[in-house]
Amino acid sequence: MFPRWLQRQFNLWDCRLQLLNGSLMPYRSVRVPACKHCNNLVLGKTEQYVSKLDGKSVSNWTLADSFEVGRWLAKIFVGILMKEATVSLDRRKPEFGSIFPVEATGELYLLHLLIQSWRKVILFRAVHTEHPFTLYVYEIEEDTDFGSFNFSTNIPGKSVCIRFGTLGFAFVGDGGLQHEAGNGGPFRLAFQKIHPVQFDEIAARVHYKASLRSATHSYFHEEDATSLRFQQMEVIPYSKNNLADGSDRIFRDWSDKDLAHFFKLYNVPRWDVLVDPSGSASFTRLVDSTGRKIDFF
Repeated sequence: MFPRWLQRQFNLWDCRLQLLNGSLMPYRSVRVPACKHCNNLVLGKTEQYVSKLDGKSVSNWTLADSFEVGRWLAKIFVGILMKEATVSLDRRKPEFGSIFPVEATGELYLLHLLIQSWRKVILFRAVHTEHPFTLYVYEIEEDTDFGSFNFSTNIPGKSVCIRFGTLGFAFVGDGGLQHEAGNGGPFRLAFQKIHPVQFDEIAARVHYKASLRSATHSYFHEEDATSLRFQQMEVIPYSKNNLADGSDRIFRDWSDKDLAHFFKLYNVPRWDVLVDPSGSASFTRLVDSTGRKIDFF
């Protein structure tokens, strides 16, 4: 799932990814079977596309860039779960089944559609953004003290955050609902240049927001010989309990104490300085008291 160019460029071969059961697997081993045609010709085009983005200024970012990165991250996310569906939850007790239950892959329908867009033209019309997912793009300042690569996921929230080289991406397979809640991401810093520490804080915030999602979309689709067309119709809340202003509840209530837990969970550098004595994440290294972005460089 993690392409060779990425592992080679950032020396990830023996770095280890933590699976859902807490076990660790080398990046080079996180692979799922694919035929030569799909791996080299179909997926290879996107791998080449994404590999050339490192070093690109976000001021020149395009919608095509976002779509390629979005389905690339969807492929990595689904691929990790498909791998976990083949690994025993407890090797000593095979009757417990796999780490990720195969039947749960049905919850990844939208991400599967993005992946299938390599096989057949799939045209999406989304109500929140141009694409049916949330994607925040950042330019990353170089600082060797914090490395040039970081990767994290939130499986229930269907979110993936990755930074490599000069770029950072926060992706959520939510149909674009985080854009609906606040375009520009945490503190509206998308498409700005930030420090690696700032990106890691943003990643934790996006993962936490993804965990609060309490709605989905309805879709209309049609198909012909050459393409599939999907139209988002409306947002469908899971709960009928509206917000105070009468609007639909798309996300559960935000908790700074829960955010502090996410800071720790995702190893945000010196996460403790962002937390007050009560255990709430009351501070940030993203913006100052006036809302202006804090510069580390």
